[in-house]
Amino acid sequence: MKFIHTADWQIGKNFDRVTVVDDQSKLRAARVDAIRELGRVARQQNADFVLVAGDLFESSTPTNHVVAELLGAVRGIDLPVIAIPGNHDHGGPGGVWNLPFFVQRAAELAPNFRVLLKPEAVDLGSAWVLPCPLLRRHEADDLTRWIREPETIAQLTGDKPRIVLAHGSTQAFLQLESGDEEEGGWATNLIQLDLLPRSEVDYVALGDWHGTKAIQPWAWYSGTPEHDRFARGADYHSGNVLSVELHRGAAPQVEVIPTGRLGWHTLDFQFTGSESLDRLKRELEQRLGGRAKEDPLLLELSGMIGLETHRELYELRELLEARLLRVKWRDRTTVEPSEEEIARLGQRSDLPLTQLVLGRLFEESGGERSALAKAAIRELYGLIGRG
Repeated sequence: MKFIHTADWQIGKNFDRVTVVDDQSKLRAARVDAIRELGRVARQQNADFVLVAGDLFESSTPTNHVVAELLGAVRGIDLPVIAIPGNHDHGGPGGVWNLPFFVQRAAELAPNFRVLLKPEAVDLGSAWVLPCPLLRRHEADDLTRWIREPETIAQLTGDKPRIVLAHGSTQAFLQLESGDEEEGGWATNLIQLDLLPRSEVDYVALGDWHGTKAIQPWAWYSGTPEHDRFARGADYHSGNVLSVELHRGAAPQVEVIPTGRLGWHTLDFQFTGSESLDRLKRELEQRLGGRAKEDPLLLELSGMIGLETHRELYELRELLEARLLRVKWRDRTTVEPSEEEIARLGQRSDLPLTQLVLGRLFEESGGERSALAKAAIRELYGLIGRG
């Protein structure tokens, strides 16, 4: 049998760090579009069903509009969709899964949708699912403990594959990714893979970490189906779903399938000479490919630049902020006027006061107030250029 493993949809995410309201809306809409895309993938893969390992919503109390939007997208998958609550949309009292709108409308708007709120084995016909739902945002106990009980194992009859569906952090993953404040709950919601009855479990479908990662050949984080943040290292890959083929007692066959549309680009660039700015522009265009309003960008700049390059660089920033969904700008460049720039300012006979001020600033630029003097030189250069 074959199924799609996905997680961390986080529908309703606000993207507060994006300053333009319309751009926030585009980022939120892309997450819903990713659900539709994974439905297309599931049908193309001839999957039996879709498993969602938690955090379908960003919040445990989404608006009715957000709930209806998710249910409409799930209905369009046109296959059984089986989900558990995660830490963002936990299954406790007052949470989304108990809200009147969801309870009253879920069967009508998405009859193919089933949320598992109890840790008990579920027979899906072609497979057993062993859900580990989060009923609170943080759980101190191992969420898979119940699976190790003899009475649980006794229920798993037949030769159907057994799939654990869980949301949290594993011990191995905790060691690799400790201290991630955005994911939260690294000291809680633990999933102890090494304690699972390995011969009784064929696959562990995990959610919580937003990148696609295999913790064991039989235990994977699918990551979020649409990119939602800048990469945290070379091995961080999001915007995927997993197509998993399972046979009882055999190693799973896992295929990573991209579903994300937005490009969250990270570019680390060092200025090394007069041609660097043109090289930066070429690299940016290679990344963006002529697109507009489809990409956030993290740009990390270092090296030494002249005053004119500094001015042009901030003109480029204005263009990028208008073109992209978000620009996160980390400018660690050192701005020093070139000899040509100094000479050009000194030759402005029509600005005698400027020459006097400039001379004094250059004297100060080698002393205790060096940073302040250099900032004043840059500002003076910019004013003269605009004049």
